[in-house]
Amino acid sequence: MEDIQIISATRTPNTALLQMADLMQYGVLLLLLCLLVYVGLTSSFLKQLKASEPALWQSLGSPTLLNNNRALFALLFGQANRALPETLADKAKILRYLTYLIILMIVVLTVVLSFII
Repeated sequence: MEDIQIISATRTPNTALLQMADLMQYGVLLLLLCLLVYVGLTSSFLKQLKASEPALWQSLGSPTLLNNNRALFALLFGQANRALPETLADKAKILRYLTYLIILMIVVLTVVLSFII
């Protein structure tokens, strides 16, 4: 029994994996921060869209944070966002790039996690 404890005590952990795990923590925190910014910006975008373009907002099915996100994505990634007022078009562009960033971060974190496990 004591021999097993000595062997496990002298076994050195893989430092590369520990460094990856540390980086993974920062990556998850950064992802959570990006998600919070995304939710806030989406909420602001939808409120501004409802106030300035009520007909378009209605035609999208009155999207909210939890409802009709497919219609919102169609607006963000489609050609219809070119007809938006400048402030809404700028927010749509930021939301589009933030969506790409979040997807990329999820993919990278998944790959890193597959190496750790």
